[in-house]
Amino acid sequence: ELEDEVDLFFIQPRLAFEENPCTFWKSNSHAFPVLAQLARRYLTTTASSVGNESTMAPDDFSCLNATV
Repeated sequence: ELEDEVDLFFIQPRLAFEENPCTFWKSNSHAFPVLAQLARRYLTTTASSVGNESTMAPDDFSCLNATV
C-alpha cells in the first residue's frame, strides 16, 4: 500500500548532501516502487540549450506592466 511505502520512506536515514538521490532511488526501487517511479519522473529532466529569455517574448510580461 502506498501509505505504508511513504511511512517506510520517512523512517529511512536522510541522504548526505553529497549523495546522488538518483542512486538512492535506483538502489531502493524494490522497497519503494511507487515513490521510485515518481522520483524517476521528477528527478530526471530533459536538457535544453535555449535560455528562458529566448523562449518568451517581452510582450508575454505585459500584464506585469499594466496600470490599475
